[in-house]
Amino acid sequence: MKILWVVNTVMPQIAKAAGLKYGVGGGWLTGCSEFLLGKDDIELVVCFPYDIGGLSGTTGKIKYYSFERTAFEKYNKDAEKTIKRVIDNEKPEVLHIFGTEFSSTLAAVNAAEELNMLDRTVVNIQGMVSVYSEHYFAGLPGNVIHRCSLRDFIKRDNIYQQKKKYAKRGIFEIKAIEKVRHIIGRTDWDRACVKAINESAKYHFCNETLRSEFYNGEWRFENCEKHSIFVGSCEYPIKGFHRMLEALTRILKKYPDTVVYVPGDDPCKKEGFGGFVHRIYYQNYLEKFIKSNCLENNIVFLGALSSEQMKERMLKSNVFVLCSSIENSPNTLGEAMILGVPCVASDVGGVTNMAENGKDALIYPFEENYMLSYYVEKIFDDAELAASLSENAKKHAQNTHSQETNRSRLLEIYREIVSGEKKI
Repeated sequence: MKILWVVNTVMPQIAKAAGLKYGVGGGWLTGCSEFLLGKDDIELVVCFPYDIGGLSGTTGKIKYYSFERTAFEKYNKDAEKTIKRVIDNEKPEVLHIFGTEFSSTLAAVNAAEELNMLDRTVVNIQGMVSVYSEHYFAGLPGNVIHRCSLRDFIKRDNIYQQKKKYAKRGIFEIKAIEKVRHIIGRTDWDRACVKAINESAKYHFCNETLRSEFYNGEWRFENCEKHSIFVGSCEYPIKGFHRMLEALTRILKKYPDTVVYVPGDDPCKKEGFGGFVHRIYYQNYLEKFIKSNCLENNIVFLGALSSEQMKERMLKSNVFVLCSSIENSPNTLGEAMILGVPCVASDVGGVTNMAENGKDALIYPFEENYMLSYYVEKIFDDAELAASLSENAKKHAQNTHSQETNRSRLLEIYREIVSGEKKI
């Protein structure tokens, strides 16, 4: 069986073979591809976005093609053209599209439709920008939403305009979901969102497999940095880092030595004129909040982290906090849980499909930010609670994110789609 993947990032093994630049993402695709290619009857072809379209080659048992990356809110014509050509040349039995957040998903669906391949096309739900746009402001003050940094003004890309761009991308997402006949999802949230758009699409359940580094390592209370918190991102409002800062002002009254660690650049450190010009207003807001509340010594910005570096920082932390305004099944939460880090998480999207409140994690309503600080303090107060949450989270996550189970299930879905198409 030949499988064609359309992905949103350059897979590490492809990037290394082709000499392409790549970020820290995409590692989880490596393990999945290695599993599939370990099967004698599986061939894998991958299409991915890059600065340059038209790249192609082979690395190991993977054939790859690139299409040109475009602005997120514009339809990707090059993706449709490339994917159509690849389908024609490679004749895959299944087309698997990862994520709906970019217009390349609709481009791939349109290519499949034109070549009469929709019955053998499946879209994997990751996040859903059409829904995320409704939660983009994430409780920010109204006056912050409309303000601009110099960069925002030039690019017309402040927080309010970013929300509008999410909604515009959501139009492509909705059109793609309306057309497809097969969906892969894993939470009640994504199932409900898909059903609201396309009730007739067949929903295939398959949990997420995490990056391979996180399946080794175990959190221990005696080894962690007491009163330390790890947050997965501060990049944009949906991740809710400003809400963590608000909670931190309360936590410090009881635990003044608390330190929050977060991947990303320090907004309080401007690196010359270039750093000033490229800053988004959300970073300016974080800087103002940090300085006005004298939090400079209680927050450590870690810059970009590899998966191994993120794992090591998680293992050193007393608590992991997910403070997002919306998520589907956040991988950072899964990674913290499988390591056994005690977790506090906002009750958004599909979080409650990943953890049971009071047993595997402490889960609070996003709007009730005082509960975030209360739960963090509760874990700081009680080593036995931390140990119990740790043990239960690890067991739950080992089941949810089982590599063998999830990869076997994906292969089963491929075979269901092919056999189902033959029965029609």
